[in-house]
Amino acid sequence: MTTESPLAAAGSPRHAAPAALHPALVLSAYLEPLVRGRRVAVLGDATIGLADRLLQRGARLVHAYDPDAARVAEKLARSAPGRQPHPSFAVFDGDLGVRDGAFDTLVIPDLSIFADPAETLRRARRLTAASGTAVIASPNPDVARGLLPAGARRGAAPGYYALYDLVALQFKQVRMVGQAPFVGYTVAEFAPKGEPEVSVDTSILDGSEEPEWFIAVAGERLPRLDAFAVIELPFADFPVAAAGPSAEALTEAEGRAERLGGELAALRTRHQRDREDAGARAESAIATAARLAEAEAEIEARGARLRDVEARAGDAHVRAERLAHQIRDMEEELRSQRDRATRLAKQLDDEKRVRTKVELELGMIRNKPEIAGARDRLDAATAELEGARARIAELEARPAVAAPDPALAARVEELEAAAAGARRELSKITADRDAARRRAQESERALEEARRAAAKHEEIEAARAELARERDRLKERVDRLERENRALEEQRSALDARRQLLEARIVELEQRVVTLEQRAAELEKRDAGEAAAAEIASLETALRDRGHVIASLKAQLLESERVGKELVDELGTVFTSGTAEPGGPGQTTGGGPGGAPPGNGGQGDAVEALRQQLDALARSAAASEADLRAASWKIAQLERELSESRDTAGAPQALHEELEQALVAAQAEIASLRRAAEREEAAAARQDVGVGAAGEARQDASAAPEDAGEARHDGSAAREEVGAAHDDVAGARQDASAAHDDVAGARQDASAARDDVAGAREELGVPPEVIEQAVLLQQVASAVEAGV
Repeated sequence: MTTESPLAAAGSPRHAAPAALHPALVLSAYLEPLVRGRRVAVLGDATIGLADRLLQRGARLVHAYDPDAARVAEKLARSAPGRQPHPSFAVFDGDLGVRDGAFDTLVIPDLSIFADPAETLRRARRLTAASGTAVIASPNPDVARGLLPAGARRGAAPGYYALYDLVALQFKQVRMVGQAPFVGYTVAEFAPKGEPEVSVDTSILDGSEEPEWFIAVAGERLPRLDAFAVIELPFADFPVAAAGPSAEALTEAEGRAERLGGELAALRTRHQRDREDAGARAESAIATAARLAEAEAEIEARGARLRDVEARAGDAHVRAERLAHQIRDMEEELRSQRDRATRLAKQLDDEKRVRTKVELELGMIRNKPEIAGARDRLDAATAELEGARARIAELEARPAVAAPDPALAARVEELEAAAAGARRELSKITADRDAARRRAQESERALEEARRAAAKHEEIEAARAELARERDRLKERVDRLERENRALEEQRSALDARRQLLEARIVELEQRVVTLEQRAAELEKRDAGEAAAAEIASLETALRDRGHVIASLKAQLLESERVGKELVDELGTVFTSGTAEPGGPGQTTGGGPGGAPPGNGGQGDAVEALRQQLDALARSAAASEADLRAASWKIAQLERELSESRDTAGAPQALHEELEQALVAAQAEIASLRRAAEREEAAAARQDVGVGAAGEARQDASAAPEDAGEARHDGSAAREEVGAAHDDVAGARQDASAAHDDVAGARQDASAARDDVAGAREELGVPPEVIEQAVLLQQVASAVEAGV
């Protein structure tokens, strides 16, 4: 590992810093053993200063080739003409004017600036000597940001494996090196003794830095280079060297803050107008979208019609071609039929002449007298021949006794020869006649065929004319369809352009609507916070009012309990006196029954008074209990509203469970009160039995204190519920103060929960506990009356 900091020596007289730092400048320090005293070629950006750096590192000569002629001209203009030595700059295009293998070391600081990396590496291989070394650097395409800007790129940067494959195609051996950013501080002793040891600590990093550049070192033999090197760059030339903001930056920032404040005020003033415009723009966007949909539908319909027209045009074109082939075939057939008709007409003329000749010859033959005499002679000879044959047959039938007559035999032979000659002449004449007839029939058939050929020729001519007219119509239709097709194409292009404009407009409007909605949401959140604070204050006021009502109800309940205790004590006194007095008056008056009426009359008045007091207490207790229940319901409702405003969407389920639990408790209480009502009905039935049921009445009267105790227990439970309600109210106030910021976002959920609570309360109805407790008190009074 080596640590070098020569690039930071900006004050060196040999140093010529470039206008801006480039990541490839570290190659000048890393490749110093390869360039010292050697011929070096640099293929890449000439303005980064790498060629000058390599020359400062001891290179014998440096040639820099840049594919951009403008950068070469800029570098040549900035180079000092009097400074020696200096690099040579040229454009990397065509023939470079050097022989193959002219350089010992070739450096490509950035392969991505070349349009064709493979061709560049092929030319680099030709420029590198057989024993030389080529160093090719390429940026890592997977790195999002780098320590230093790398400049513009012409092509896509190859990855690790792609770079290795490209270099391995041209060079025998390849070694891959990574260049990663190193950011840190140097901690050094001011007066060290001897050469200090260098240590690099990377423990602060979570992992190694990703390499920004891939460097391929290639050649026939790989040189020895440092496996790990840290190269320092001048901090003064670094893009982020400023430690803090300057005064000008602060002033500019303050001015910007003021401008932003003014813009914010202007935005706030324009917010209402933007909100009003947003609705109109949204409606306009919707209408535009609808129009766009209609336009797209129309485009689709026209496209379908266009495709249909194109299909029909293709069919018409095929049909026209087929008809044209048919026309050519029919024209050829017409020419052949014309030739045949000509031949047939010529044959017909010949046959006519032959027929005329034969008819003339036949007429001449018929009109010859020799032929008529010959026929007569022939007939006579035939008759003679027949007669001779008859005579011969007759003679042959006779016995052959007489010798044949030579003259007769000669005459017979003569007649036979004449008959044979006549027969031959007749056969010849008959054959000539038949031949003439056949020729006449053939001539008639040829004439008929010629007539049919002429008629067919006329039909072909008519069909040809019709086909020509059909072809003209099809051509006109094809031309019209082509014109309509071009018009539809132009209209579709216009509609596509309009659709693109409308889509861009819609996207812009949607983005603006989203921005306005975000602003409106922020303002509504702020307004909702203020409204929630007012609502919470009103809820706290209602809670305080309900607290006062609960306090008064508690006082009334305590008073009712006190009066109930007094009544129970008085009932005990009455029962005690009633059990002691029945025997006394009967004995003084002469019998138990005779002293009963006066004592029963006084106790009846007392019982009536107690009954009236009990009725009054029952009504008061019922009213107090009703108010207490209403207050507890209101408190529960307010608590649920506050809790629901803080809870999430799962709160309605919890509220439903609480309502079910309250319903179960109310049903259990109703069942207990119904059982008490049944006991009251049983007591009333026993009261109708009369005086004989006094013992049972006393048992009911003795059970009355137990009922009163149960009533007191219920009152104590009610007081505990009231106390718990007070505690819950206090907790609800604390939660309300804590939920001040959450109410704004949960207003809609709270309103929905209020609707759910109202619906559940209507479904539950008002519990009849108050009425049943009043009935219970009346049962106590009835039991007292029955016991008396």
